[in-house]
Amino acid sequence: MIYYYNQYLALKQETAQTVDSYTNRFLELRSKIDPNNNTSVTHVVLKFVQGLLSQLITITYTSNPGDIQTAIDAAKRLEKGLSLATQQQNAYSLEEKVAQLSE
Repeated sequence: MIYYYNQYLALKQETAQTVDSYTNRFLELRSKIDPNNNTSVTHVVLKFVQGLLSQLITITYTSNPGDIQTAIDAAKRLEKGLSLATQQQNAYSLEEKVAQLSE
């Protein structure tokens, strides 16, 4: 039990890790250390949010999730939005480079 608790405390989303993957590991460890759900919802949500990538923490937290599923959904939406923004930025950059080479 202590082994899983230490993993739970140290759990952070890795740079290339998706929110889904982080969430699965978070929920797996949580079920091992708190099988009866005795930890308050507020603490569970806070631990989940604190383990997210830094660019996801602030907006997920300020969305004021009332439960873990709401926090997960907010983080997933934010991850998708950031991905779309990055794709658009990359496409714009590529178009700009093509235009420069065409000159």
